[in-house]
Amino acid sequence: MSTYNTNTNGTNKETKNPYGHLLDKYLDSNHVDWETRQQREKEAKSRYGHFLKYAKPDNSTFELMVKMDDDRIERRKQMEEEKKLEALRIQERIEAAKRKEDEHNTRVRGYAESIMARKEEKVKAAEMAKEEEQKREESQQRMYDNISGLVKINPRLAEDYLQTLKKHDII
Repeated sequence: MSTYNTNTNGTNKETKNPYGHLLDKYLDSNHVDWETRQQREKEAKSRYGHFLKYAKPDNSTFELMVKMDDDRIERRKQMEEEKKLEALRIQERIEAAKRKEDEHNTRVRGYAESIMARKEEKVKAAEMAKEEEQKREESQQRMYDNISGLVKINPRLAEDYLQTLKKHDII
């Protein structure tokens, strides 16, 4: 024989289906009146009181997953910000190097232009000195031509002309 009690009373029903009415309060809660709802809750607490403490869902794993996902999203945002800042720093370094190179090129160009200007001034000064020398020589040659022409015409007139030139420090 079995040791299981086969009575038809309420204890037999409870032993056959000990958790059957655990969720009864959730089945038709919208369709029952307030008194019935209160009665069901009272029955559930008296029958399953210690189980109801554990019947609540354990959301700790889900909350941990949500927290980890939020942390991951936050880290991604932080890494994106760091990448943006690093890109800005790199851009600033590139611009600073370009400015420095441009300043250096400007100084070198200015130095080269000053050297070229000095060289041009020397060349112009040399050309002017050469032109002055040539003009002086032409002027002297004309004077000698005049003197030799005067000597052919009148030697006395040529001698007076030479004395006047010496007097005025032209010769």
